[in-house]
Formats: sequence, C-alpha cells, structure tokens
Amino acid sequence: MDSAAERRAPQNTGAVMVVGGGIAGIQASLDSAEAGFKVYLVEKRSAIGGHMAKLDKPFPTNDCAMCTISPRLVDTAAHPNIEILTDSELETLDGDAGAFTATVRTRARYIDTDICNGCGKCAEVCPETFPSLFDEGLRTQRAAYRLYPQATPTAYAIEKRGVSPCRDACPAGQRAQGYIALVREGRYEDAYRTIREDNPFPAICGRICDHRCESACSRGKLDEPVNIRGLKRFVVDRELAWNESAAYFYEQATAGHWDGSRDIPWQKIVALDSELERAVCQLMTFLAENEFSALYVPAKWIARIHPHFAETVLFLSTQVRDEARHIEVFVKRALVNGGGLQFSSASTQASLKSLLDQEDFIQASFLLSVLGEGTFLDLLRFVETHAPEPVTREIARRTRLDETRHVHFALTHIRSVLKAEPALKTKL
Repeated sequence: MDSAAERRAPQNTGAVMVVGGGIAGIQASLDSAEAGFKVYLVEKRSAIGGHMAKLDKPFPTNDCAMCTISPRLVDTAAHPNIEILTDSELETLDGDAGAFTATVRTRARYIDTDICNGCGKCAEVCPETFPSLFDEGLRTQRAAYRLYPQATPTAYAIEKRGVSPCRDACPAGQRAQGYIALVREGRYEDAYRTIREDNPFPAICGRICDHRCESACSRGKLDEPVNIRGLKRFVVDRELAWNESAAYFYEQATAGHWDGSRDIPWQKIVALDSELERAVCQLMTFLAENEFSALYVPAKWIARIHPHFAETVLFLSTQVRDEARHIEVFVKRALVNGGGLQFSSASTQASLKSLLDQEDFIQASFLLSVLGEGTFLDLLRFVETHAPEPVTREIARRTRLDETRHVHFALTHIRSVLKAEPALKTKL
C-alpha cells in the first residue's frame, strides 16, 4: 500500500461513547470494541440490559429474551475495551465529529462494585422497601437491590430517595451518612471537613445535642441506632485535641518529673539586699499568678476530651501537675527569705481572665502554651542566667524545661490541626 493509501486508511484512535445500555447499545459497544476502539457504555440504571431484560419472548422470533441477551451481558462485562458507567447520564456534549468532549454525571451507588460479590446479604437485612424499579411496581424491592438476577454488573446498589430520616430530624440538616462512611474508612480529616460543611459548631453538637437523628435512625429497626453524636464528637476531638506526639511528650514528662521539696536546694538560700529580695518576690508572685491560669486551662479541658484519646488527656494531666509544682516552688521562694508575696496588676488579671474564658481548645492552647509559655521561656532563661543565688537559678532551670515541653506539645498539636483547617491560621 502506498503512502497516500495509508493516509486514507481509517485509524482506530480516540474513544466511543454509547449512551444507553439496552440490547442495541450493548451490541454497538461490542462491535466498536472488537474494532479496536475504547468504549464507554453509559447507562442511567444500576445495570445494563434495558427493556429486553424485562421481556419473556420477543416478537417475531419468540425466542427466549434472556437467552439472547445473557451472552452479550457476559461479553460486555469481560471485554477489555469496554468500560461500563452505570447510574450515569450524559450532561453535555461539545465539539465536532471525531473530537467530542462529553460530560457524564455518575450518581453514587453507595456500594463498592469492586468489593461487592453479589451475595445479597445487604438486601436481606435492609429494612426499607418500595415498588420495584424493574418490575414496574408489580412487586416490592429492598432499598439495597440488584436490578434483576442476571444484572451486569452483578454488584448490588442502594436506591436513595428523598432525605434520610436522620438528616430530616436534625435541625441543622447534618448529612450524617457521609462522615460516618469516612470514619469507617479511617479518613478522619475528610470526615471533619464534611461535618463542618453543614455545621459550624461540631464540637458543641458532639456534646450537648439532643441527638434526634439517633431516634429517627433506620438502623434502630434492625438492632441499635448508630451513635451519630458520639462519632461526631470522636471526629472533632481527634482533629482538635489529638496529637500524634502526645505519647512521646507524656513519657518525657513522667521521666522528667521532679519534686519541689527534694530537688530544689533550699538549704543553699542566702540573704539578699532588701530591694533585690523584694524584686525577686515580685517576680515569683507574677510567675505564680500566671501558673494558676496555666493550671486551670488544661484542667478545664481534660474532662471534655473524648477518652479514646488517652494520650492527650494524660499529657494534659502532667501539664496540670507541672503547673501545680511550679506554683509551689514560686510561692515557697517568695516566702523562704521573708519577703513574701507581692502585688498583682489589673492588666495581668484581665489578661489571665480572657484566657480562662476561652471556650475553644485550639485558641486556648495557642494563647497559653505558644504565646504565654513561649514568652515565659525567655523570662525563665533570663532569670536562670542572672539569678542572684542558686535556689532561684535552679527553680528557673527546672520550670523552664517543663515549659519547653508544653510549648513543643502545643506547636505540634496546632500544626496538625492547621493541616485539616488551614483557615484557622488567620484566626490565630
């Protein structure tokens, strides 16, 4: 064949889309696939077969309809050049012959066709029924169904109509099925984002909601309703309170525990000039006052965090213990030389009150452990370097090590939260 003839010869390039999975669409798909084209067979129902699959003996041959179509169903499903798009409809078609661009919308099947083996157990336990889609309403079918016994694909599908009972009962219209499915898959960050799409206050609703959704849950007809509120709280707490490094920081805290009576060299205290002693006592008063807030804030959140995240709860418990020990040594240092506790400023009290009033764990953690204790690290290092006697120096050194651990925990925690919610960075 000469070059001109080669240029005129048809080239099997591109792909073919066949709209409609009836007998005509199936045969057209097989013919095109055998010619070497990639074929997309688009069918709006959950299986191909069309009207012929409903017939007994079509005119004029009076042959068995299923005997005619079944081999073609098998060949279509097995052909490497054919991709079946069920529950799909053509939305737009642009371009010219030979260069079309098609937009196809595929509805959720709610069952993974790659995993489903067609056993039918989902249909056996499905509590919802409605008139059959395949038998024109002459019988009922379950919401979990296979269109007909020889259906291709063989996987079951779930027919979802209207609004689910749980969403209908929820005042916020929360779509629970989506994030529950994501929780099942372990996709917790995606589940959190899904919850936030409908509900701007998921942490609150995970605790104080009267969970009408659970009362309406269809699962209750079979055994027990899904614990929707508990799952919401789990997801939110994981994103807002969980820290993958919590166990590491907790072990550091337990290993680095020290005793305020035994490990501070109180016997080495020396008398200072009265003005210098008063300055040290004022500093200790300021530090103790701030440490009370640093104790109350994590203590407030311990009882609010889901017990599943034990590592975070345990670390916060060590933080409370650290702050209590810091208060002990700061107050004791103010008293040991006779100087006593000094004065508290109104601005300090107002600042600490705003921290105590904070009802968002992330913001509270940021304000306390990053801004507050982060500033403390510089102050304690300065005191450690310039302390006038060994007791104050050792107090500053040991408390600084504890505060460093608190800051690192908070930074690690906030970084992980920002991955799931980048917009929070601006807010912080």
